[in-house]
Amino acid sequence: MQKLIGLLAHYPPYQLVHAAEMVRETFEQFYQARYQLTVPQWRLMMVLGPNYPISQKELVEASGMDKVRISREIHRLGEKGILHAQSSEQDKRVSLVSLTGTGGSPVPAAQERGWQLAAYPD
Repeated sequence: MQKLIGLLAHYPPYQLVHAAEMVRETFEQFYQARYQLTVPQWRLMMVLGPNYPISQKELVEASGMDKVRISREIHRLGEKGILHAQSSEQDKRVSLVSLTGTGGSPVPAAQERGWQLAAYPD
């Protein structure tokens, strides 16, 4: 088992996955402590920041998250008053999502802190 672990430690795909997990955990801790947000919720807010209102389908494409997860997070963020979803006037089957004033306010600070964490993880 030790030999396998030693081999994995020098395997670039394993190193990338491990590094990505460490970065994700750092972001998760910061956004949970500061904004009470999970990483998926933060990702939705970052996509919505400059691009709203947009459809759930567009959120799936832009965030890389699956539509079930998007739907759950939209519901949770809606309960927190961070975003708002409404039916499109052109097609009532389409739900358009946008940040509320409350939801938009932490976006610039969260983006800046994200850049700082990415550059200097401590």
